[in-house]
Amino acid sequence: MSERAREFLEKWKLEHVEPVADGKRLREAVRLVLMCRDDATCAGIPPHELRTAAQNDMIRNMLAAVDAATHLRDEPEPEILLTAWQTVRDAARVSRGPNAAATPAA
Repeated sequence: MSERAREFLEKWKLEHVEPVADGKRLREAVRLVLMCRDDATCAGIPPHELRTAAQNDMIRNMLAAVDAATHLRDEPEPEILLTAWQTVRDAARVSRGPNAAATPAA
């Protein structure tokens, strides 16, 4: 496999793969594979090098990229989790009174 093909594929996925609904994953993966092949050909990357860069399974490779994009979309950012936790903590302190910090929770 050429390093150029691997770099092309990774960059291409970053630029083109977006989250999709579960029922549309396979159709989207096929569409993306066809687009990627066309773009690779235009960039001078032979089909066999592109396949090798995708571990010899372009569809499975693209499905994994779609799944990763969807997972990232569905996962809350760490800052959101921290803010939510702080909001709950502060609400608990208010409900227990002004000395809540000095008294351990039951």
